[in-house]
Amino acid sequence: MNIYIYFRTAPGDRQTVATRIHQLMAELLHERGICGELMLRSESDKSYLTWMEVYAGLAADEVDPFLEHLSERVNRAGLNRLIVGERQVERFEHQPGNDARANPENH
Repeated sequence: MNIYIYFRTAPGDRQTVATRIHQLMAELLHERGICGELMLRSESDKSYLTWMEVYAGLAADEVDPFLEHLSERVNRAGLNRLIVGERQVERFEHQPGNDARANPENH
């Protein structure tokens, strides 16, 4: 299962947010072996930044404990004070047979 978390911040907080999220992801990798990826959407409206965290390949029974742990870590890192609105969490499951990379006949 893949987890996608998106949220907004003020443009002036860009470096602080990036530093704290990268530090948090390094800790998650060390503590739980879960690798995260941080992305930033290109916005035409420059009054905010939209960030996306991606955590891929979690087992279904790992997701809820991971999200609870992540929420605690976000609070401890002081990220909630920098986020405008709420962090939105989406869960997506891989579907067998629909990955063109895994099936050369689809090319």
